[in-house]
Amino acid sequence: ALATEWSPNDDGSVWTFTLREGVTWQDGSAFTSADVAATIDRMVVAGAGLAGVVSEGAVETPDDLTAVINLDSPNGNLPVLVSIYNPQSLITPADYTSGTTLDDRTTGTGAWVLENFDPSSFRATFVPNPNWWGGSVNLDSITLQGFDSGGTQVAAMAAGEIDMIQQFSVSDGANLLEDSSFTLLKPPSANHRQMWFNTQLPEGGPFTDVRVRQAACYAVNRQQLVDTIYEGQAQIANDHPVYPTLAFFDESQEQRPYDPEMAQQLLSDAGYADGVDGTLQVGDLQEIPDIAAIVEQNLAAAGFTTPVSVTPNSDFYGAQWCTGASYGTQPETSGPGRPCGASAQIGIVDYGHRPTPDIFFGRALETDGDWNSSNYASSDFDALFKQYQASVDVAGQKDAVGQIQRLLHDDAPACYPFFFDYLSGHNESVSGVEVTALGHMQFQKATKALSLIHISEPTRLESKSRFPWCACK
Repeated sequence: ALATEWSPNDDGSVWTFTLREGVTWQDGSAFTSADVAATIDRMVVAGAGLAGVVSEGAVETPDDLTAVINLDSPNGNLPVLVSIYNPQSLITPADYTSGTTLDDRTTGTGAWVLENFDPSSFRATFVPNPNWWGGSVNLDSITLQGFDSGGTQVAAMAAGEIDMIQQFSVSDGANLLEDSSFTLLKPPSANHRQMWFNTQLPEGGPFTDVRVRQAACYAVNRQQLVDTIYEGQAQIANDHPVYPTLAFFDESQEQRPYDPEMAQQLLSDAGYADGVDGTLQVGDLQEIPDIAAIVEQNLAAAGFTTPVSVTPNSDFYGAQWCTGASYGTQPETSGPGRPCGASAQIGIVDYGHRPTPDIFFGRALETDGDWNSSNYASSDFDALFKQYQASVDVAGQKDAVGQIQRLLHDDAPACYPFFFDYLSGHNESVSGVEVTALGHMQFQKATKALSLIHISEPTRLESKSRFPWCACK
């Protein structure tokens, strides 16, 4: 971490961070609090990750190693929002320009320096940073290799062409789970797939009725998804994004059951006794199309007709998930309380792990959140979210989160059927790699036994160790 200490004032509205001494950028210049202040200002302008938390000019820099962040309102989880678990909070130099890519300007403070990048093959090689504040590393280099599908990356792993795989799904990599020479890494994970409903558009559409949305959630067979798609490498969720191991999780909430008869009754009560039609929109990411196929069958049993439409993931977010955003295909449909405008009436989207639900709440569910494909606008939710953010102890957080769980369960802006395990791993020649469920791979302590290097390819005879991976969202 680039900070060694952090603490709030009494009400959590001001946080003071003490920065690590002796850290330099890869060009030799010193890392200082001015870099922190400039980065947070850029994040505010871009609306990335800290929207509603701080305003431009919020950071005071009394000296080079102290950053004092004045928040718009109290927030007990700010350290999480400026950690590696919020990818948008990556600290960059004070003179950095938004939109700059790593291959345009190879700078950073970490253990590795980009040596080369080939976008045509999505292959990047990194070498050790000789001035890294953490000392020396064990490997001479790491090479990251992208793949065009989960199946091809698993095949490369099984064939010994790569040493480690960043992430794989059960459907693609069931054989790896049975391979005694493969070391499985499975960090705690709040990864999930959200089935959203556009709660506002089209006006008068079926999913603007809460009873129709509740019906869809009752119709989903969560256990079938856990058993069939994930082969047990997942756990049932209860239509909110709060992970059950969190200290403020309210375990007293009753689980929504699989109940197609209840779903049918709700549709009838809403005036849709003859059923509801709508296209289930998904991207072609990992196992999501397979989830959608099962969900389509589940919904059909309750009276829904929702044929699945699969869009290339590169187009999915702008064309279906958040069409009203500036990058979307219909930005003119956006407006106050409708950040994603004419997003699909129903769809399934991926969400990566976060250690707390702040990002899930603030970006996907708060009114005008930039990931709010449901166009969910609830003053009750917004107030409870603020109450949760302002709490600096578990008791206060639990009171707010318990009410949030029940509100989301009842309003059903989205269905959250499960949390799934994050699966990563490496071959037996590798040790010391650390991973997170958001896709980070930490190689600072990694080693590789040279005697186990595959020698079927001449390039494997060089002393540099290689760790290709699959780049995933």
